[in-house]
Amino acid sequence: NALIANHNGTRGAYINNCQLSGSDCTGLGAVTITGTTPNEFIDNGSDGLRILAGGAITLTNLIASENVWAGIKVENDYTNVNANVTLNANYVPPVGTFTNTVYKNSQVGIKIESNGAISVDKVIAEENVSYGMLLQNYLASSAKPVLVKNSDALKTLASGSGIYIQSKGVVTLNNTAAYQNTSHGLYVDNTSGSAGVIVTAAASKNFSDNSK
Repeated sequence: NALIANHNGTRGAYINNCQLSGSDCTGLGAVTITGTTPNEFIDNGSDGLRILAGGAITLTNLIASENVWAGIKVENDYTNVNANVTLNANYVPPVGTFTNTVYKNSQVGIKIESNGAISVDKVIAEENVSYGMLLQNYLASSAKPVLVKNSDALKTLASGSGIYIQSKGVVTLNNTAAYQNTSHGLYVDNTSGSAGVIVTAAASKNFSDNSK
């Protein structure tokens, strides 16, 4: 089974358990999307998938492509919450391997705003108009890490970077590449904190053939 939200005039799927009160998210429940086959958010008139939540967010096995706005947009950076966001993949297709895919979205491929740790695994972000991946937890009250592994970001079509990260915590990239982008392949802004940036076991394409 899977969540399929394709070819809608506005958002593909919109999940909001926040119950906003000013800038506080009074709803603190977790959001989990999984499935035995990939979840699809394709060709929608706004965001493919948008989530507003105060609890932990776990997303597994996603395809978000050809949406008019963002492919995947996650917001849980409200002033009273510090829950984590995790995006991964565990689907085993009959042939080959599966990777979360955000492709040809007219804005950002994946945007995650959080006050907790952000972990992204097994993503291909290709030919999105602005950023391939935009990951931000720099407004957290204390330093929280950002991890990107087993992922590629390539061929952004406008001025955005393949991978853009803002954090005051440790930023780690493992077996991740960003190449053939119209701006930076990888841009990390950790000026709001004092933690480091770790790049290990980068893929063979690495961070090559970017315009900046």
